[in-house]
Amino acid sequence: MTEYFFCTYFDRNYCEKGLALYESLKKHVSSFRLFILCLDDDTFHVLKRLLCPEIILIRLEDLESRDLNLKAIRNTRSLIEYYFTCTPAFILYIISLNPYIDIITYLDADLYLFSSIDPAYKEMGNNSILIIEHRFPPELQHIIKFGRFNVGYLSFRNDLIGLQCLHWWRERCIEWCYDILDGERYADQKYLDHWPEMYPNVCILQNKGIGTAPWNLARYLVRKEKINRYFIDENPLILYHFHGIYEVGHLGPLILFDIYLRKSRVRYRQKADVIQSIYKDYLFQILENRNQIATISDDKVLQGNSIRSNRKSANSLIQILIRIRSIILLVFLWIPAILLIKDGIIIRKKTR
Repeated sequence: MTEYFFCTYFDRNYCEKGLALYESLKKHVSSFRLFILCLDDDTFHVLKRLLCPEIILIRLEDLESRDLNLKAIRNTRSLIEYYFTCTPAFILYIISLNPYIDIITYLDADLYLFSSIDPAYKEMGNNSILIIEHRFPPELQHIIKFGRFNVGYLSFRNDLIGLQCLHWWRERCIEWCYDILDGERYADQKYLDHWPEMYPNVCILQNKGIGTAPWNLARYLVRKEKINRYFIDENPLILYHFHGIYEVGHLGPLILFDIYLRKSRVRYRQKADVIQSIYKDYLFQILENRNQIATISDDKVLQGNSIRSNRKSANSLIQILIRIRSIILLVFLWIPAILLIKDGIIIRKKTR
C-alpha cells in the first residue's frame, strides 16, 4: 500500500479549515501522513488534544531553530507575509528530517478532497515537480499578473531537481516575499512562473478536477451524479480550493457565509444547485469541526476568517449591504437547510 506524505500550515484563524482538510484526507486516502506547521500555540494545543494518528505536529519555533535566516527576517514582514515566506522552508524542513520521503505534497489548509488523489500522482509520473495553473476564464485573465500558477497544491520529489527548486524558492522568499505585486514578484506565488523554464521534469497538472476553485469555476460544466459525486467537465472533482470563505453573520441557528464567488464572477445559471451542494458538504464539515474544537479548547478559536479579512477594505460598504440583505432574508423568508445567494450561503446549524 502506497503511503502519501502531505504538509500544510495554519494558525487559529484556519484551524477548523485545516481539520476539514484532514477529515477529507481520511475519507479518500487509505494511508497518509500529514505534517502540520502550527503557526501559534493555540493551534498546537488544540491539535495535540485531538490525538489524530496521521498528523505530525511541528511548532513554528522548531522550524525557526533550524532555519536561522528565516527567523531573522520575521520582523521585516507582516504576519501573512511571514507565513508565505515559511512555505518552502517548511517543506525542506520535513524532507531534511524524513529523508525516506519520496514525494511531499504541500496543500493549502482550505483545500478539500472529494475523491481519490491518485490521478494527481499518476499524472506526475517520474517528474520532480508538480504545479497547477490558476486556469482563469477570459474575464479574469487580468489577475494572472499575480501568478500563472497557484501555490495551493505543489508536489516535490526528493531528488536533485526537486531539492534544487525548493532551495532556490526558499532563498527567493527570504530575499523578498510581500503581499504586493512588484514586477515579476508576488508573495511566494509568482516565483513559480519561472520553474517550467528553469527546471526539467516539471509537470503542469492538466486534470480539471484538481485545483478547481472560485477563480476558474466559470470555465467548466459542473454537474453531480449519484450521491456526492461531482464532475468538472469530464473529470471527477478531486480537490476543491475553498478560497475566501468567511462568516458574515448569524441570526439564531442560521449562519451566513460569504463564499467569495461574487468576487470571482462565477456564472450561476444552471450551476447553482450543484455549487450549493459542493459548498454545503464543506460548510457542514467546518461547523462540525467548530463544535469539536469548542469541546476541547478553553479559549475561543477564531472562526475561519483570514488575516486579510481584518484589513479595512474598499468593499466594506458592500459587506454591510450584504449583512442587511441577509438579515432581511433570514427574518422574512423560509430558509431551507442551505441556500445559495450569489455572494453567500445561508446554512442552518445542526442542533446537538
